[in-house]
Amino acid sequence: MKYCSEVLNIGSDVEELISENLMVLFCEEAPEVLYDYCVIHKNKWPYTDFGVGDNFALGNHLYEITALGDAAVKNLNELGHVTLCFDGAVGAQMGGYIHLNGEGAYIPKIGEEIVIF
Repeated sequence: MKYCSEVLNIGSDVEELISENLMVLFCEEAPEVLYDYCVIHKNKWPYTDFGVGDNFALGNHLYEITALGDAAVKNLNELGHVTLCFDGAVGAQMGGYIHLNGEGAYIPKIGEEIVIF
């Protein structure tokens, strides 16, 4: 395992972003004004490195990381913040994006884990 966190809250507008194949993750220290748009989580694993080809799980839904923005690893480790793109792209659109290929967009439930391995 390279990364693990637990989902604490699902913002009321997360479903709207999911319809565009996007999901914003932010740790529990996120400004409260952002909560409506984010999946709020708590880190459970020491900070680490991960990359293209690694597996990414939202609960029981499995994805492959196909591209990483140049700030994605640092942002997730330091801020608990990235944007997930469920599009399988091989080039990152933005610095904080993690592009995923797999079962399609999924909103995790409170208590489920976010795992990179």
